[in-house]
Amino acid sequence: MHLSGYAHEPGRHCGSTSLRNLSSYYDWGLSEAESFGLASGLGFTYLHISDSPYRIFLGRPLWMESAFFANCDIPHIEREGQEKADAWAAVETAIDADKPVMAFVDLFYLKYYGTDTHFAPHIVLLVGYDEESVTISDSEFSEVQTVSREDFEQAWTSQAMVPLSRRYIVVTDPEPRASLEDAGRHAIQTTVAYMQNPDTSPWPLGDVSATHGLAGIHEFAAELPEFTALGELAQVTWTARFAYQMVERRGTGGGSFRRLYAGFLDSMADVLPEISTSHGERMHEIADDWTAVGEKFKTASRAKSEAELHEQFVEIGDDVADLAAKEDALVEALDTALSE
Repeated sequence: MHLSGYAHEPGRHCGSTSLRNLSSYYDWGLSEAESFGLASGLGFTYLHISDSPYRIFLGRPLWMESAFFANCDIPHIEREGQEKADAWAAVETAIDADKPVMAFVDLFYLKYYGTDTHFAPHIVLLVGYDEESVTISDSEFSEVQTVSREDFEQAWTSQAMVPLSRRYIVVTDPEPRASLEDAGRHAIQTTVAYMQNPDTSPWPLGDVSATHGLAGIHEFAAELPEFTALGELAQVTWTARFAYQMVERRGTGGGSFRRLYAGFLDSMADVLPEISTSHGERMHEIADDWTAVGEKFKTASRAKSEAELHEQFVEIGDDVADLAAKEDALVEALDTALSE
């Protein structure tokens, strides 16, 4: 069974590409950047983990896909932790009804990646199935992919990085109840509240030990000079390499997701009177600065000694501290604009 009329397109980030592809399927008329922003996608999640790469950050909140449906007021169901038989039955029922299923997985178990690195949550759309396999619409590939049910089950329930438990979302009524103006305003307000005070988030911050929002960026900057003490040189240079990937490569849309959010603010300047073109311009500059930080992490990953690596981490820490201040100021500017 495969969805009729579904058109797969790759994109820049797994979550916003999946939302954009849902937008195309349901005729919501949203670009990927708009989908990202309407999901309150700007964020920061800074995690300490026990094994190399030791420190991981995501330039987005863990709950952005849930926020999209809430901000746009699109009726849907979201489930996590169901028994195996119930979750698979729900997937089949949805696809039988021509409804894509958004699923949250660890791409380590998706064999078409051919990777030995865990990465979760990675967001895909399930668009077909048979007795042995499922068909996946994945942002990283130009064509849909097929994996065995066994492999997908492992990906869907991975406990690496962010623990997963068969989480999925299905649209129940494809007609948004919020106007683009109302959805955009609410999405920005949600972003501001989360970045300034993550504990006010209406969604769980995830079952992981992490520092979120602007506080996470400041903590990340402060701890960077001490990263050389995390492990052996080869392990810590991998930490640097992984950091570069988290800025530019692992489906971030560039600049640690900031380039996607800048595109959203560009669009909102034509929709919301409170938002000016200067907000988008400032976000583009911040995205460029994050890209520069990513390049410095890439250089650091090639360090030949602990002393060299430490010197580079100190410099990057200063750069990230400057970025944290710029993001503080822009978030405050957005808050002021929406409050006037």
